[in-house]
Amino acid sequence: MNDAFVAPKAKKPDQVAILTRESSGYCVRAKKLLKDLGYDYAAVPLGHANRSRIGGLDELEKWSKKAV
Repeated sequence: MNDAFVAPKAKKPDQVAILTRESSGYCVRAKKLLKDLGYDYAAVPLGHANRSRIGGLDELEKWSKKAV
């Protein structure tokens, strides 16, 4: 997440979508962080054939420290 796109006065979203890979430690940590922060999320599983680099845990953790 880029801080430039997060409105400081925006209300909490009803639901968040998270792209996940099976057995990914990063995905497990991201989902736990969202749950701990009280966010409902929809997990969108990516197949192993999808080789694109998906990231964002570092940005999510950084944002979460500001959101609390």
